[in-house]
Order: sequence, then C-alpha cells, then structure tokens
Amino acid sequence: MTKIRMAVFDIDWTLFDHHQGGFTPSALRAIFAAKKNGVKIVIASGRAYHLIERIGALDAIPYDAVIASNGACIYIGKKCVYQRPLNKEAMATLMRRMNQHQILVELITARGSFINLPRNEAMNQIYFHFPADTPPIIAYKNQTVLTGILFMSASNDHLIQDLPFDFHRFHEQGVDIFDKENHKGNALLKTCEFLHINIEACIAFGDDTNDIEMLLAAGVGVAMGNAKPQLLEVADFITHPIEQDGIEFALKKYEVI
Repeated sequence: MTKIRMAVFDIDWTLFDHHQGGFTPSALRAIFAAKKNGVKIVIASGRAYHLIERIGALDAIPYDAVIASNGACIYIGKKCVYQRPLNKEAMATLMRRMNQHQILVELITARGSFINLPRNEAMNQIYFHFPADTPPIIAYKNQTVLTGILFMSASNDHLIQDLPFDFHRFHEQGVDIFDKENHKGNALLKTCEFLHINIEACIAFGDDTNDIEMLLAAGVGVAMGNAKPQLLEVADFITHPIEQDGIEFALKKYEVI
C-alpha cells in the first residue's frame, strides 16, 4: 500500500460530535500524532470558511489546507488559492422563485453570508444543531456567491428541480446549494496539486453524502461508523462511529500513527 502522506477530514459528525458539543478528543490526539509523523492535514467541509473558523476548527486542528463550501474554495494555510462561485444567471432565477414563495435563503460569500428574509422557525431549527449568528438581510443583486442554504421542507423541492445546481438536503428544513462541479472530490485533487502529493497517498474521512466524491477520489476512503448508508457503500473501510474513536482506530489501522 502507498504510504499515507495526507489525511483529510470532514468536520460535522466526523470530527465534531454535536451530541457532545465538541471535537472528539481521540480524533484530535490522532491528528496531532499524524502531523508529527509528517502527514499533511486537510479540513474538508460543506461549511463556509467563516463557519469553519467559528466552530473552532482552525484553532483546534493543525491544518495545512482547508477545503470550504463543499469545494468552492481552497485555502493553503490562510490564503485562498482557488474559488468557483455559483452561476449568477441561475442564482437570479432561484432567488426570484424563493422571494415569490417567501422562502428564506442564506447566501454565502467568501467574506460571510446574508439572507433575503427575516430569520424564521426553519432557520432556528437548523441553527440549533449548527449554531451561528443571524446574517444581515440584503437583497440579492448578482453578488458573487459560493454556496447557499434553502430553509424549506421537501414539499417545495419542485421549485428547484430544473435548476443547474447540486442540491443536498441535510435537514428536513435545510437544503445546501452547490455548483455541480464543486464537490470535495474535485477539490481534493486540486489540493493535492497545490501540496504536490499523489492522490493515492491520501486517506479521507467522512460521514455524509457530500463526502462520496472525496472518498472515491482518495487513495483510501474511510466512512465513519455513523455515516449515511450511501457513503458506507463506497468506502474502502468503515471505521468505528465518532463516539467510539473511529478516527484514531482507522489511522492506526493504516499505520498513519
């Protein structure tokens, strides 16, 4: 087997246990051990960069690179080296429909986020699980947007089915908006180029469906024991769940630590 030179980690429910309200101590211990062994550490999240920062990941983890907004942005250290925003024409169509149906949308840029309508119960439900401040209300006027969140139930899915985006429902009241070319797999390939590492020398960890491309791209794709069934199907290895030291167990198995 190719010697592992890079380890890539999703955040929510992979490193960050929302039941416990923090990063799993054994995972952090294992990541620091891998770093000490010369392995590059990459954070790969559907979260925007400012939300990765807000949850404390940039302080807790000795990272070399960050894949943010599901691959729309790549940071080497603190420098943004790649960015691919959502199509503005399609975004204008989406926002017209959402405003017409009074559906709350959060639009995420490189510097922060904004919403089209006042905060509502759907947003409260999601922010209960993923705490964040309420963004300002600003009209969409062709701003450069990297990703977004639709605060709506599945009964409104027909409003978005013809649009050229990749929609990922992560909550009964929440849908991520991604560019079809922006996924963690493509971003991982680009990150390997920036860091001069062969993709076969990467081990990647995830738990949700937006981690599928990343696990398929990596030399070793590891699904957490608590992962969605779709991810379990494509993983090279299924480790223990987050609450049972899954990260540490897998890094030891593959002799990264």
